[in-house]
Amino acid sequence: APPPLPKAVLESRTWQALIMSDLMNHPAYPLHAFDQFLKQGDCSEDDVHAFIAQFSQMKDPELADAPYGLYATFHHGPQMGRLLRTAANWDDDHQERGRHIKLQDGEDIRFSQRGLNSVLIALWCCIGAGDMWGWLARLLYVG
Repeated sequence: APPPLPKAVLESRTWQALIMSDLMNHPAYPLHAFDQFLKQGDCSEDDVHAFIAQFSQMKDPELADAPYGLYATFHHGPQMGRLLRTAANWDDDHQERGRHIKLQDGEDIRFSQRGLNSVLIALWCCIGAGDMWGWLARLLYVG
């Protein structure tokens, strides 16, 4: 069974409505990968590649480095963290190429500035942290 916080999120009416909504397939929100993270403790590397490819509109996008150093101690959700880090830092990491991610209608995505994604980042930080330092390390990893 999932730990208490993931279980509470999975069982909430809000989460249930969210995964049944059109946002489940929206290119700015990694809801499928996050659902897998909540259910299984992490999403797959394929989930990371699929979301970032759709998000970036690139066939083979470059991903952020896997957790290393202090961050290598993440035992809960390292692939989900990698997805969040890649998406949250995309515009900064690809600034020299002028590669800002936009929706089809031209709206900037600005991943971590979208309220729902900020909640997903906060939940990922809390779920895998054993203490406040662990939470802070996860937050710093995402950027």
